[in-house]
Amino acid sequence: MTLSLTLSDRSAGASHAIAGELVIQTVDEARQMLLPILAETPCIDLSGISAIDTAGLQLVLMAGRAGIGFCHPSPEVEALLRFARLDLPTLAMDMDEKDAS
Repeated sequence: MTLSLTLSDRSAGASHAIAGELVIQTVDEARQMLLPILAETPCIDLSGISAIDTAGLQLVLMAGRAGIGFCHPSPEVEALLRFARLDLPTLAMDMDEKDAS
């Protein structure tokens, strides 16, 4: 199981992207990756998430409550959110919408 965190430069500003499997085996690693960047990123890009389980969903929801914005959910993230009848914590504007304005 792999997980990575990258900094990507978008025209609307810098964003971090988390990619790989956000599952019970990687959620502690993801938490450690996210802690140092909380104050410096407008959005965590989730388009690279290839698998997510309830442990990953819990991390996303907890981070959202802490003020982290998320954008570009992968189909896997969207499917789990629909199943759970939840919305992605989008405290930061979706970067595509921001680029369009």
